[in-house]
Amino acid sequence: SDVQQMGLACTLLSVLIGEFSGKSAVQYRLPLEFHKRAHGTFERDGWLDICLRLGMGALSYTVGAISENPSQLDETVAVPVVQLTSDAIGWQFGVDAWDGGGPHSSSKTLIRPPLGWKEYLIKPGFVAAIFQVYERVARTYCKMGHSLRQLLLLLASLSGPVLADEFEQKEFTTYLLEGTLKLLSLSSSN
Repeated sequence: SDVQQMGLACTLLSVLIGEFSGKSAVQYRLPLEFHKRAHGTFERDGWLDICLRLGMGALSYTVGAISENPSQLDETVAVPVVQLTSDAIGWQFGVDAWDGGGPHSSSKTLIRPPLGWKEYLIKPGFVAAIFQVYERVARTYCKMGHSLRQLLLLLASLSGPVLADEFEQKEFTTYLLEGTLKLLSLSSSN
């Protein structure tokens, strides 16, 4: 079906992001400069942007479908969709991603996506929808709940040009905090 193909496409795109992010760089035994160039080219030539747009489109579809009927959730499709979005958002941007020897050796915890990603990430409705879906599925679908928590953690660590305006920072943080407080109150009442 089309939905199954969407899940498979998201899995393949996540693998592609993983290859260019450097997660598997040691296996190839190529010079560090090769990995830096591949990482930079994937980001600079817009392939990462394409992966984010596709992931966000698939995520929007998935969130809508789950909101309508949570019992029809297929984790084999939904988890790869969320994973692709998380992989794209979690990308370490810029040439300094490899300064410590690899993209994951840095102690930085804030994610600084480019300004062009603002239209996808800084949407209060998007954050609210993720919390709503998490609330509906987390107890029944463990893998999906974990994937959504990971995505929410990434969203909470956004910084840089996508949140340059102080009002937007406060508004975005408010949506994250309100969603978190609601989940905490629900978990303590059960």
